[in-house]
Amino acid sequence: MIIMSRMTSILHKQVYEKIEQINHTLLDAQDGQIPVSLSVGVAFSDREDPQGDVFHDADIAMHRMEQMKQRGFAVY
Repeated sequence: MIIMSRMTSILHKQVYEKIEQINHTLLDAQDGQIPVSLSVGVAFSDREDPQGDVFHDADIAMHRMEQMKQRGFAVY
């Protein structure tokens, strides 16, 4: 889990780009390493219609990613 305080949805694009950059690096396996990727659930502090605290809502977003079986991130 990564906690970034004062992160609002205005930074959505930067978070997306950083996760994509990390996934690109991880998928470019070298020296016989197994390629891996990240799937991330994100809940910004200014999210609409929160169902719980920010951790709970990020977990809900993470479960969405698990159901889609894709790399990248889902935002609550």
